[in-house]
Amino acid sequence: MHIIYQNNFNKLKPINSEPIVYLGYDFIKIEQLLQMGIETLDIRKLISTVAHGIKYDFIDYIASIGKKQKDSLKWWASRIASKSNLQTDFFSYVCLLKTFDKLNAENNCSIVLVDDFRLYQLLSINYTITTPFSSRIKALGAYYFSVIIYLVKAIPARLWFLFARLREDLSNKHIFNTKKDNYTYIYSWIEDRSIASDGSYNDPYFPGIHQYSKSKKFVLFCGYNVKTSLKVEISRQMAIDGLSSYSSPIKILRSVFYIFRPKEITKYDGFKLNPLWFFETLSENTDNSYISKIHEYLCWEDFFVDNSGTLIYPFENQPWEKVMLQGIANSKSEMKSIGCLHTTTHRLLLPFHTTTLESSYLPLPEILFVNSSATERLYCEYFDPLNVEIVNAGSLRFPPSIDRTKREASNKVTIGIMLSCIRSQTNQQLFDLEKNNNLKVEYLVKPHPDTPVKPDESFPNVSYFNGSAAEYYGQVDAIVYCSSTSGLEAFSYGLPVFRLRTQYLDLETGEDDFKPVVINSVAEIDASELIYNPHGQVFSEVQEDIWVRHLN
Repeated sequence: MHIIYQNNFNKLKPINSEPIVYLGYDFIKIEQLLQMGIETLDIRKLISTVAHGIKYDFIDYIASIGKKQKDSLKWWASRIASKSNLQTDFFSYVCLLKTFDKLNAENNCSIVLVDDFRLYQLLSINYTITTPFSSRIKALGAYYFSVIIYLVKAIPARLWFLFARLREDLSNKHIFNTKKDNYTYIYSWIEDRSIASDGSYNDPYFPGIHQYSKSKKFVLFCGYNVKTSLKVEISRQMAIDGLSSYSSPIKILRSVFYIFRPKEITKYDGFKLNPLWFFETLSENTDNSYISKIHEYLCWEDFFVDNSGTLIYPFENQPWEKVMLQGIANSKSEMKSIGCLHTTTHRLLLPFHTTTLESSYLPLPEILFVNSSATERLYCEYFDPLNVEIVNAGSLRFPPSIDRTKREASNKVTIGIMLSCIRSQTNQQLFDLEKNNNLKVEYLVKPHPDTPVKPDESFPNVSYFNGSAAEYYGQVDAIVYCSSTSGLEAFSYGLPVFRLRTQYLDLETGEDDFKPVVINSVAEIDASELIYNPHGQVFSEVQEDIWVRHLN
């Protein structure tokens, strides 16, 4: 098989051979090839099939390496430990490698176009390939250029971390009010949407949780990187504390000297993954994510030594959560920890899944609240009841019904475009909307808080929405989404649901409970056939007695 590496497809020389495969995740590259008159095989379904096929094997692979690490903190502070494909693209590129393996075995293509030098190296060290000399030179140049960029930014990044943390610790002293008693601590992400239109605080992950506490002894516990204005506003309404109350210049300085250096790296299913491991390690040691988690652990450890009560947080199996749970275990704290599954499971978001091997060493909360019968069954299968108690407490986040008064009063068909939490997918959604806009309908775009976008006002029938999801569903006739809980939510409320097939792997959120209509463009939606048909809530009703019992 002939492999061509080229980062800029506009510089590609004419290709006459067929069939051709683009092995990558950049939808713009596909558009460039089409403009050049080059058609490629659509392998998006194949990549997804491969991802499902290797998901649990990959989790076991990472777990087998993790269990060999002598320092558990240094391991769990890394992004790869939680194998999250939102934190690192490691799994995504293993999927491409395995996809190539299938294409090669079935002899389904003659030329493969690659735009990532790591993937090009993976193919080069695992297969006997033919490739132009220019591709080797370009890939080698990209490799060394990337290494230099990482190394150049390493020291400034750590110096910036020192400055930023010291500055935030200083500013928080005038806002936080440290409590040392038997409190219920809510650890959550404070965002602009945490403040309602009337200025009141209502946590988007635990809406209405305060009503289940008899003592009302709640403390909102903040991580780092929360806007000062939000902290000041919330401090006027309730007790607020945070990690920086347990920080110190010494702790910040200590964390700067931590290095991620995983030991005993092995092959995956016979494949050498050296390029991925090398750049994963390089990334952890040259940006601030890793040392930030180390510093947070040092703060958590002191917090748990000084406090008791209950800590409730959004369960996502991410690095920040693992260092927090390490803090509870290592401090031998009496704090009760409750992880709350605030969303639903994503079929291809790996932190929401586990194996027997991984769960044997995985830091877990004492209690895990789930929000549906289906998730309760799945997690009872995943986790040993001796390690974590699984409780279906119902969903605080998703109300049983929505108000459609405004929608029913309108004569125009409005299609909701719920943007993804993944930047490349958000860009492709907006690109598709611009390219295939149907001027006969209205489009209401709701950005994801993790991927903010600048509203595009060039189309009169496209507007942007910044309210709550429940309000949003009441104002649209259908939803187009990808990698978002919104599909399942909208389905349960009776809206027609369409998932845009993007170049990047979709997380297939909630698709164990429903099947959306998969489209390649908004142009495929027939506005005349959109029918509102409530299916019934797929999330469980809030079990008030469970919340009251565990929060008091």
